[in-house]
Amino acid sequence: MSDSTDYYEVLGVDRTATSDEIKRAYRKLARTHHPDINKDPSAEARFKEIGQANEVLSDPGLRARYDAFGADFRHVPDDVDPEEWANAQRMRDQGGRPSPGQQQNVDDAAFQDFFEDLLREQGRTARGWGPIPGADQRAGITLSLEDAFHGGRRSLTMAGPTGERTIQVKIPAGVTDGQTIRLPGQGARGSEGAPPGDLFLHVTIEPDPRFRLDGRDIETDLPLAPWEAVLGATVPVGGPGGTTKIKVSPGTSTGKRLRIRGQGLPGPATAGDLYARVQIVVPEQSSPDDRRLYEELAELSPGYCSRVAGCWWFDAAGAPAGWKNGEYEQLYSTSERSTCQVNATGALFDAGELIGQPRRRSASVKVKVSDDKVTGVGGVALWGPMLDNLNLVGVADGRRLRPIGPGGYTGGECYRALVEILLAGGDFLSDRSLLDGPTQQLRGAHVLPSHATMFRFCGGADFGRVQKAAAVNRTMLARAWASGAGPSGGMVTVDPDATLVDTYGPDKEGSKFSYRGEVGLSPLIGVCGETGDVLAIRARSGNAHPGRDNAGFIRECVSAIPGPVRETTNLWVRVDSAGYQHAVFDTVEALGGVFSVTAPQRSNVKAKVRALATNPDTQWVPALAGEAKRGSEVAETPFVMGQGKTRRMLRMIVRRQRTSAGDQLSFDDLDGWRFHAIVTNLPALFAPPAEVEAHHRLRGGIPEDTIRQLKEDFGLIHAPVKNFFGNWLWWHASVLAHNTARWVRHLGLPPTFKRCRGKRLRLAFFNVAARVVNHAGGLELRLPRSHAWADAFIEALTRIRALPAFA
Repeated sequence: MSDSTDYYEVLGVDRTATSDEIKRAYRKLARTHHPDINKDPSAEARFKEIGQANEVLSDPGLRARYDAFGADFRHVPDDVDPEEWANAQRMRDQGGRPSPGQQQNVDDAAFQDFFEDLLREQGRTARGWGPIPGADQRAGITLSLEDAFHGGRRSLTMAGPTGERTIQVKIPAGVTDGQTIRLPGQGARGSEGAPPGDLFLHVTIEPDPRFRLDGRDIETDLPLAPWEAVLGATVPVGGPGGTTKIKVSPGTSTGKRLRIRGQGLPGPATAGDLYARVQIVVPEQSSPDDRRLYEELAELSPGYCSRVAGCWWFDAAGAPAGWKNGEYEQLYSTSERSTCQVNATGALFDAGELIGQPRRRSASVKVKVSDDKVTGVGGVALWGPMLDNLNLVGVADGRRLRPIGPGGYTGGECYRALVEILLAGGDFLSDRSLLDGPTQQLRGAHVLPSHATMFRFCGGADFGRVQKAAAVNRTMLARAWASGAGPSGGMVTVDPDATLVDTYGPDKEGSKFSYRGEVGLSPLIGVCGETGDVLAIRARSGNAHPGRDNAGFIRECVSAIPGPVRETTNLWVRVDSAGYQHAVFDTVEALGGVFSVTAPQRSNVKAKVRALATNPDTQWVPALAGEAKRGSEVAETPFVMGQGKTRRMLRMIVRRQRTSAGDQLSFDDLDGWRFHAIVTNLPALFAPPAEVEAHHRLRGGIPEDTIRQLKEDFGLIHAPVKNFFGNWLWWHASVLAHNTARWVRHLGLPPTFKRCRGKRLRLAFFNVAARVVNHAGGLELRLPRSHAWADAFIEALTRIRALPAFA
């Protein structure tokens, strides 16, 4: 922005405009010229110009200075009177002559010199001014290490508007590289008796071939003869402050640093240290006597390997003898140890298997960054058509997920981009880069909002936006199930479960210590046991009990089941012991469903299990599925829960499992058996106990596996923003990404891949490197010939494109 630009004209407002009028004008122009919306090449520069104008005019202090001093408002000293400035401007415009009727009180020539001195740095000259203190000036000074060490005086020649001047500078002893020396009163001169400014000198210490400087510490090389290093010696060390002697311990190796305290650069409190780094120097020329002595030394030390500087020791036959105890002390001084100590114990394995074997090396390659047509996320070609057919953007926009003015990104595009970041393996908002470049070509006409826009989309979320996202997810689920991804058979099992999501960083809303002593949030996640789809997710604070409002959350999960499915299937709610409460039982029965709940270890439950286990008339039948091979058995008994109006009769089904040697003992073990109990309202007429127990046990693994996938593959590993509802919105996107991945697998991939999920699905079909090429008027995704699942990828794309497209 040039100095002549009028900020009021930039925003299109009058100089008398209120702050609200300026704010409205800025928002309107910012939306119009935002680079993410306006593709005009000049839009970015215009957007910056608008931002600079708003920065000044929206701040009352800056606006007052701008109104008073114009384009020079940032450079005029704070104590300048606006009327004097205006007079000076008028006199400058009139060539130094006072305006009609105005008397000039100072000499024109002197006044002009001062004004030119003040504004010389900005390329301006002027005539006429009032008394103003001189400006501060800055310069650099280069010192040798000795000058910095000892200090002293230096003459410095400065060029100014009145010619050159010489300044005597006192250098304090121990000045460091990068330090600033302040010389009061040595800056630009003031006008009409006003004090001059200060001069600030930036110190640069020139390199010295003998020394290396690190703050106030100085390092130098200490050459030692081989015999001095082996036998030890007292040798002189030269530093900027003179020569001192230091004792070298016997057996000192090259690279060891010896410290001499207080011999570095002087300081106001303590001086730095002088370090001498040992360099063992071998004489270039050796006499016959010297060579004879070296040969005798070699014969006397056959087991020492000089190539590894004392780390490995060998016996006379050349076989390794392990790490020598105590050698760590000789190689590293105490001052150089890290906080992670290494124990000088013997080797834990036979190093002979590692030494002397032929080495196989990787190919030596040269890396170039040259191909701008390769994507690492070829799976966009699979999930993109899936989301198009489900019309994610249209549904989200219909819900007004993110109301925004004309020309801005809609909530649908923001939400889809968020889901695709998670499908691409991203864990953070900044991972939008996974969708940039050639990957964006695969996304077609869908826009990719900037990182800032994505952050505002999440960080600015409220409860209403979260509920709208939940409604969008329910619509996507209904359409996917209508396309063939729904459960088969006559049963739909709902399993709500709680988990802990760790939080990182301060001030995360709702982040509390959980009952396990960990800091985080504790969302509830409802899963369909037949398909693994997530039906609902509810964010909660970290200290929320797993059973809090399970009843309400079950209603939310059941409402997500599409109407046609709900009308033609039976509802089974399976809950862990957190759901052992009357409110859950009442809710499930009101919804026309049956439940099975893990019985907690309460006194009445343990008494009932013990009575069943010790009764010789109890009829135990073999358990089903995998437990049958372990010899587990199942039995049942009536169970009364509650009293008075809350009294209800339930079935208690108990599975007993034989304990094996080495199993951890449990308080419910009895006569070599371990017992697991559940309660259910399902009448015995409809399902024998073994079938109820098997259904409850097998469906219990589905939500655990789903939660693991959400955390490991779809971003539920953390809470990315401070806003509680923003993190809830992020988790809704995580849920939709997880469900979309399952629909791609179920509706697209061949039947042999029906169990392909998690990392295998990602590496085989989502995070696939491929080249994006424009060919014959169309876009091609060229997979490498070595891709083992290329045929399945192509078949999946064909099937997904054939799915029905929803409006």
